[in-house]
Amino acid sequence: HWDYFFHEEGRSNGGNRICTVLMYLEDTEEGGETTFPNIPAPGGANEGFSECARDVLAVKPTKGAAVMFWSTKPTGELNRESLHEACPVIRGTKWSAVKWIHMAPFAVDGEQPVAFEEVVSHRKAPARSAGECRDEDVNCAYWARTGECDNNPAYMVGTAGSPGHCLESCGRCDVAEAELEGTEGDGNAASSR
Repeated sequence: HWDYFFHEEGRSNGGNRICTVLMYLEDTEEGGETTFPNIPAPGGANEGFSECARDVLAVKPTKGAAVMFWSTKPTGELNRESLHEACPVIRGTKWSAVKWIHMAPFAVDGEQPVAFEEVVSHRKAPARSAGECRDEDVNCAYWARTGECDNNPAYMVGTAGSPGHCLESCGRCDVAEAELEGTEGDGNAASSR
Protein backbone atom coordinates (compact mmCIF):
# COMPACT_ATOMS: atom_id res chain seq x y z
CA HIS A 1 0.00 0.00 0.00
CA TRP A 2 0.93 3.66 -0.24
CA ASP A 3 0.76 6.09 2.69
CA TYR A 4 -0.31 8.76 0.18
CA PHE A 5 -3.96 9.85 0.23
CA PHE A 6 -5.84 9.71 -3.07
CA HIS A 7 -9.15 10.91 -1.53
CA GLU A 8 -10.03 14.42 -0.30
CA GLU A 9 -11.07 13.28 3.20
CA GLY A 10 -7.60 11.90 3.84
CA ARG A 11 -5.99 15.22 2.93
CA SER A 12 -8.42 17.44 4.88
CA ASN A 13 -6.33 17.38 8.09
CA GLY A 14 -2.71 18.39 7.51
CA GLY A 15 -2.64 17.64 3.81
CA ASN A 16 -1.05 14.57 2.36
CA ARG A 17 1.61 12.52 4.10
CA ILE A 18 5.05 13.66 2.94
CA CYS A 19 7.00 10.84 4.53
CA THR A 20 6.72 7.87 6.84
CA VAL A 21 9.08 6.84 9.63
CA LEU A 22 8.61 3.17 10.59
CA MET A 23 10.35 2.21 13.84
CA TYR A 24 10.99 -1.39 14.89
CA LEU A 25 10.45 -2.06 18.59
CA GLU A 26 11.48 -5.72 18.73
CA ASP A 27 13.72 -8.14 16.86
CA THR A 28 11.77 -10.62 14.73
CA GLU A 29 13.32 -14.09 14.46
CA GLU A 30 12.25 -14.72 10.87
CA GLY A 31 10.13 -12.85 8.32
CA GLY A 32 8.26 -9.62 8.97
CA GLU A 33 10.44 -7.58 6.59
CA THR A 34 9.15 -4.32 5.14
CA THR A 35 9.44 -4.51 1.36
CA PHE A 36 9.34 -1.95 -1.44
CA PRO A 37 8.04 -3.96 -4.45
CA ASN A 38 8.70 -1.18 -6.99
CA ILE A 39 12.45 -1.16 -6.19
CA PRO A 40 14.58 -4.19 -7.16
CA ALA A 41 16.97 -5.55 -4.52
CA PRO A 42 20.25 -3.66 -4.86
CA GLY A 43 22.99 -6.09 -5.90
CA GLY A 44 20.67 -9.03 -6.57
CA ALA A 45 18.80 -11.38 -4.26
CA ASN A 46 18.70 -10.60 -0.53
CA GLU A 47 20.38 -13.59 1.13
CA GLY A 48 19.04 -14.39 4.59
CA PHE A 49 15.67 -12.72 3.95
CA SER A 50 12.32 -14.52 3.70
CA GLU A 51 11.01 -15.46 0.25
CA CYS A 52 8.67 -12.45 0.32
CA ALA A 53 11.64 -10.05 0.57
CA ARG A 54 14.19 -11.87 -1.59
CA ASP A 55 14.09 -9.87 -4.84
CA VAL A 56 13.08 -6.34 -3.81
CA LEU A 57 14.41 -3.61 -1.55
CA ALA A 58 13.63 -4.81 1.98
CA VAL A 59 14.35 -3.95 5.61
CA LYS A 60 14.54 -6.55 8.40
CA PRO A 61 12.72 -5.62 11.61
CA THR A 62 15.52 -5.02 14.12
CA LYS A 63 14.88 -3.47 17.54
CA GLY A 64 15.99 0.17 17.58
CA ALA A 65 16.16 0.49 13.79
CA ALA A 66 13.92 2.73 11.70
CA VAL A 67 13.25 3.24 8.02
CA MET A 68 12.11 6.57 6.56
CA PHE A 69 10.70 6.93 3.06
CA TRP A 70 9.12 9.73 1.06
CA SER A 71 5.47 9.27 0.08
CA THR A 72 5.49 12.33 -2.16
CA LYS A 73 7.93 13.86 -4.58
CA PRO A 74 8.97 17.52 -4.16
CA THR A 75 6.27 18.33 -6.74
CA GLY A 76 3.57 16.92 -4.43
CA GLU A 77 2.97 13.91 -6.70
CA LEU A 78 2.83 10.34 -5.44
CA ASN A 79 6.27 8.75 -5.14
CA ARG A 80 5.46 5.36 -6.69
CA GLU A 81 8.64 3.85 -5.21
CA SER A 82 7.11 4.33 -1.73
CA LEU A 83 4.74 1.38 -2.29
CA HIS A 84 5.47 -0.91 0.68
CA GLU A 85 4.25 -4.17 2.18
CA ALA A 86 4.91 -6.24 5.27
CA CYS A 87 6.05 -9.83 4.83
CA PRO A 88 4.39 -12.40 7.10
CA VAL A 89 6.16 -13.11 10.38
CA ILE A 90 7.41 -16.71 10.19
CA ARG A 91 8.91 -16.99 13.70
CA GLY A 92 8.68 -14.61 16.63
CA THR A 93 6.65 -11.42 16.89
CA LYS A 94 6.86 -8.01 15.29
CA TRP A 95 6.21 -4.74 17.07
CA SER A 96 6.56 -1.43 15.30
CA ALA A 97 5.49 2.19 15.59
CA VAL A 98 4.87 4.66 12.81
CA LYS A 99 5.16 8.45 12.51
CA TRP A 100 3.58 10.17 9.51
CA ILE A 101 4.77 13.62 8.57
CA HIS A 102 2.15 15.69 6.78
CA MET A 103 2.44 18.73 4.51
CA ALA A 104 0.89 20.98 7.19
CA PRO A 105 0.14 20.74 10.93
CA PHE A 106 -2.02 17.73 11.81
CA ALA A 107 -4.80 18.55 14.30
CA VAL A 108 -5.31 16.19 17.26
CA ASP A 109 -7.25 16.20 20.56
CA GLY A 110 -9.96 18.65 19.45
CA GLU A 111 -7.64 21.11 17.69
CA GLN A 112 -9.07 22.79 14.61
CA PRO A 113 -7.52 21.56 11.37
CA VAL A 114 -5.67 24.32 9.53
CA ALA A 115 -6.85 24.97 5.98
CA PHE A 116 -4.15 23.88 3.57
CA GLU A 117 -4.33 23.91 -0.20
CA GLU A 118 -2.23 21.24 -1.87
CA VAL A 119 -0.82 22.11 -5.25
CA VAL A 120 0.60 19.27 -7.30
CA SER A 121 2.86 20.41 -10.10
CA HIS A 122 3.58 17.96 -12.88
CA ARG A 123 7.01 18.58 -14.37
CA LYS A 124 6.87 18.29 -18.13
CA ALA A 125 9.79 18.41 -20.52
CA PRO A 126 9.56 20.80 -23.50
CA ALA A 127 7.48 19.52 -26.42
CA ARG A 128 9.22 17.17 -28.83
CA SER A 129 9.84 18.27 -32.43
CA ALA A 130 8.67 16.03 -35.28
CA GLY A 131 11.13 13.18 -35.77
CA GLU A 132 12.98 13.92 -32.52
CA CYS A 133 13.54 10.92 -30.26
CA ARG A 134 13.31 12.08 -26.66
CA ASP A 135 10.98 11.96 -23.70
CA GLU A 136 8.30 14.58 -23.11
CA ASP A 137 7.80 13.85 -19.42
CA VAL A 138 10.39 13.74 -16.64
CA ASN A 139 8.79 10.54 -15.33
CA CYS A 140 9.33 8.54 -18.55
CA ALA A 141 12.46 6.69 -17.39
CA TYR A 142 10.73 5.53 -14.21
CA TRP A 143 7.56 4.54 -16.06
CA ALA A 144 9.62 2.57 -18.60
CA ARG A 145 11.45 0.69 -15.78
CA THR A 146 8.12 -0.26 -14.24
CA GLY A 147 6.69 -1.73 -17.46
CA GLU A 148 4.54 1.12 -18.76
CA CYS A 149 5.95 0.88 -22.31
CA ASP A 150 4.05 -2.42 -22.60
CA ASN A 151 1.19 -1.64 -20.19
CA ASN A 152 0.32 1.77 -21.67
CA PRO A 153 1.71 1.78 -25.24
CA ALA A 154 -0.70 4.40 -26.62
CA TYR A 155 0.65 7.06 -24.24
CA MET A 156 4.24 5.85 -23.95
CA VAL A 157 5.01 4.80 -27.56
CA GLY A 158 2.07 5.73 -29.78
CA THR A 159 2.30 5.37 -33.56
CA ALA A 160 4.02 7.23 -36.40
CA GLY A 161 0.82 9.23 -36.91
CA SER A 162 0.59 10.04 -33.21
CA PRO A 163 3.91 9.38 -31.42
CA GLY A 164 3.88 8.72 -27.68
CA HIS A 165 5.47 10.78 -24.94
CA CYS A 166 8.30 8.46 -23.84
CA LEU A 167 10.01 7.30 -27.03
CA GLU A 168 13.58 7.52 -25.72
CA SER A 169 12.96 5.66 -22.45
CA CYS A 170 10.97 2.97 -24.28
CA GLY A 171 13.77 2.57 -26.86
CA ARG A 172 11.33 3.34 -29.66
CA CYS A 173 13.13 5.96 -31.78
CA ASP A 174 11.78 4.07 -34.81
CA VAL A 175 8.38 5.71 -34.14
CA ALA A 176 9.92 9.20 -34.35
CA GLU A 177 11.81 8.26 -37.53
CA ALA A 178 8.60 6.89 -39.08
CA GLU A 179 6.85 10.16 -38.15
CA LEU A 180 9.37 12.09 -40.27
CA GLU A 181 9.03 9.65 -43.15
CA GLY A 182 5.23 9.81 -42.89
CA THR A 183 4.94 6.03 -42.56
CA GLU A 184 3.22 3.92 -39.98
CA GLY A 185 5.75 1.83 -38.05
CA ASP A 186 4.74 -1.71 -37.27
CA GLY A 187 4.76 -0.82 -33.56
CA ASN A 188 7.17 -3.66 -32.79
CA ALA A 189 10.57 -2.63 -34.14
CA ALA A 190 13.20 -1.79 -31.55
CA SER A 191 15.26 1.37 -31.82
CA SER A 192 18.81 1.19 -33.10
CA ARG A 193 20.14 4.32 -31.41
